Amino acid sequence: MARGTLSMRSLTRPLMVVAIMLVGSAAIRFSEGIGPVMADATRGAMDSGAAAIRAATEPELDLLQKSLLSREADLVAQAEIVAAREAAAQAAEEEIARRQAELDAAENELAHAEADLERRVRTAKTANETDIAKLVAVYEAMKPQDAAEVFEAMSPEFASGFLSEMSPNTAAMILADLSPEFAYSVSVLMAGRNAGMDESN
Repeated sequence: MARGTLSMRSLTRPLMVVAIMLVGSAAIRFSEGIGPVMADATRGAMDSGAAAIRAATEPELDLLQKSLLSREADLVAQAEIVAAREAAAQAAEEEIARRQAELDAAENELAHAEADLERRVRTAKTANETDIAKLVAVYEAMKPQDAAEVFEAMSPEFASGFLSEMSPNTAAMILADLSPEFAYSVSVLMAGRNAGMDESN
């Protein structure tokens, strides 16, 4: 009995080892076969997930791109407006500078014209005074009777002007040869002229 039991035990151990080896071999083959399948499944899942992500973000990217393009267009439009305003301001400044230059030139021309006019008036006044002085000298050199005849042909105002420039003695001799009426008119004008000169002094 003991021998029979021992023999069964001796046979059972090798059988268990062989069974374990067969199970291990089957497990290895199973794992080798399921690994690629699982890898393919994982890769497919990742690809489908990436596609889903791409499909989900494309509209958002499209909206973002449109928004950026719209902002870029707004910035370009604003830059054009600023450039146009700067150009207008520059043109206005140039126009103001041109008009200021024209005004300065006109003022200089007016100043030159005024100076020239003043010079001409001064020259004319000097020439007139010189001419009058010459005529006075001529009338003083004439005989009183001859000068009186010339003065009688003048207006009283004009004659009184010449007589006022003469020496008192010469003027008195010419007045004596004038007609009483003309001499009176000239005397009144000479008195008024001298009174005006006294008031101005």
